Amino acid sequence: MKKIIATAVIVVAIGVAPYITGKIVQQRIEHKVALLNAKLEPFSHQKETIKLEYNAGWFSSSAKTTIGKVVIDHTITHGPYCTFGIASINSKFELPKKADDVLNKLFDGKDPYTIITKVNFLNTTEFTVTSPNIGQKAIPDEPNGSITWEGLNYSALISKNTVYSSFSMPKLVLGEKGVFDFSIENIKSQGTADRLLDKDLNINLPEKFNINGSASIDKITLKDLKGGATELEINKASSQVASTKDNSYTSDLTIDNIKVTADKGSLSTGKINLNASSKDPLWVLRDNLVDANWSSLSTASINNIVVNVMQTKALLDFNYKQQITDNKTTIDYSELYGATNINLQIPNYENLANTAEFGYTINGLPKKELSTVVEGYINQFIVALNSINDSSNEAFNAYIQSSKALQKNSKLFAIATLQGTPSFTVDAKTTGDKGNASFDFKAALTKPDNSTSNIQALIMQAQSRTSTSLSVSIAEPLIDAAAKTKGMLDDDLLQFKQNLIDRLHFINNNGNYTLNIEFKDGMFYVNGQLDPDFLQNYSRNFR
Repeated sequence: MKKIIATAVIVVAIGVAPYITGKIVQQRIEHKVALLNAKLEPFSHQKETIKLEYNAGWFSSSAKTTIGKVVIDHTITHGPYCTFGIASINSKFELPKKADDVLNKLFDGKDPYTIITKVNFLNTTEFTVTSPNIGQKAIPDEPNGSITWEGLNYSALISKNTVYSSFSMPKLVLGEKGVFDFSIENIKSQGTADRLLDKDLNINLPEKFNINGSASIDKITLKDLKGGATELEINKASSQVASTKDNSYTSDLTIDNIKVTADKGSLSTGKINLNASSKDPLWVLRDNLVDANWSSLSTASINNIVVNVMQTKALLDFNYKQQITDNKTTIDYSELYGATNINLQIPNYENLANTAEFGYTINGLPKKELSTVVEGYINQFIVALNSINDSSNEAFNAYIQSSKALQKNSKLFAIATLQGTPSFTVDAKTTGDKGNASFDFKAALTKPDNSTSNIQALIMQAQSRTSTSLSVSIAEPLIDAAAKTKGMLDDDLLQFKQNLIDRLHFINNNGNYTLNIEFKDGMFYVNGQLDPDFLQNYSRNFR
């Protein structure tokens, strides 16, 4: 009797198990859709941006989700027998009949894609998207159209704390005879990262965010076969991102070369490198920006740039550097642009520079007040997005309020900056066979001023705290070469040089024209000498 009862319990348990797993997955789907709708309501202004229809069964269920005009059908197989786990969900888009017929012909009646979501035990979810290889085919009902499709594979494993994903697409070619050709070859990516969303779909940023991934594309080409016959080619692009042991993050992107050709010109490059490192790449998403670490360093270089336009040819290498330094209470920012191996081949033009560089720095910005300004811009952007589909007075008033708050915070930022000791520099220089030229400007508030928070008073009082300097240097052969390029007559050139000395106070120092202007302690100094009439003289000379 006990054996019969035990057997009956087991049979009932086996029979009931799919119903139980079905209820579990139904509750999860309904809960996630409700959460998504709550998150999307401020943007869509609808209670149900995603509409869900659910038909529960014993061993399987069906569901339909509708987002605007996009409809997705789901076939849900309950676990744990038909599929090991809680459930397996097969999703299909409802397509217009014409599109469905085209895909049916291209894929010879086979499924053009499969989207499977497998809800496992132990709080993990597997997501896969696959599409079969069909080779090269003519596009149905498009006599001049063709497609090459070698399939697609995407998979993701989502656990409680991490996400692993991989993607591959060997080849896609689209073309229309006499119109265009587009191809992309061998896309691959894989990576592991901490989850950014918790179970309630809230952004969850751990203090230390772990990420490691890579991606690559062998080749991208685009040909416009009409008229100008423009062609774009990008070869061997690859990128990597990783978190390091010292709590920093690094990323890089490399491209072997880019080529652009058209009927009136061409552009080509050699190796392109983009590199970045930061203490917290997600700092702008933090709830409290003032406590986040903003420090980062980004560099870029492009080698062997060649530009051909009509009768002009330009060759150079390009480099760029951007740096943010977080000093906890202040922020420093700098950018540097540079070009080397410059060779401009222009009719009736003499190459004046082999290298050129321009950079600027802003130091000592108050982090607390700057944080509120950045947060204000982010908030205004979100409010603007919300108002796109909402013309109500409430949405308009929300935008006005965000603008007023941003203006107020911007004023507080300006006041805090004037109360502190910020500095600003601009540097530019060129070097070449004809000599060098440089321009250096520096300005700083040398002492803090906490005596007032009135912005007009701070501006008036800033004069006694201000220190500025301007240094200009130009080689005389460079002036001569530039004048020749402009077609300046010899007499006019001599008069121009004399005006530099007489009117602008340049000094000819062994063929190098230099000028130094300083403002400190409320007084101007020109080439090291006190000049009480500086403003009056320069105003008269520039009339």
